Amino acid sequence: MDLQRLSDHTDIVNLMNRYALGVDLRDWSLYRSCFEDQFVLDAPGWPAAMGADEWVDIVRGGILNYEATQHQMSNHSVEVDGHHAECITYVRAVHHQPKVTGDPRWVLVGYYQLGLFRAGPGVWKIAKFNLTTLWNEGNVSLMELGPQPPSR
Repeated sequence: MDLQRLSDHTDIVNLMNRYALGVDLRDWSLYRSCFEDQFVLDAPGWPAAMGADEWVDIVRGGILNYEATQHQMSNHSVEVDGHHAECITYVRAVHHQPKVTGDPRWVLVGYYQLGLFRAGPGVWKIAKFNLTTLWNEGNVSLMELGPQPPSR
């Protein structure tokens, strides 16, 4: 692996770490910094194109319904082609809300498929976003507290 490929891989893994930290620490500026101003959202029920500011507002509104969340990502598969990259990464996202009846946690297990764009030296942004859920654990009804597609 050449030095540039290694550097790109590290920068993209760091992007995913910032994504998780931004959500879990409720640092919405950090979370926003992970996205292109306009990006493609590949998810049923959601608009195909989304402005990053609108996306952050939607995520913020849903995530704040949980007392805490923890997004763990691993097994980053990164393919870089010039200023574009594809990344697949496993995600295990724990959502915790003890103020509900029953199990206070919902765990989503799946993977992200991301299209990325190099916005500058060492700076990658999410240009296309897809989450594939493989399974859920715990109180699945807590999912309804999270971000929901905008009604249009």
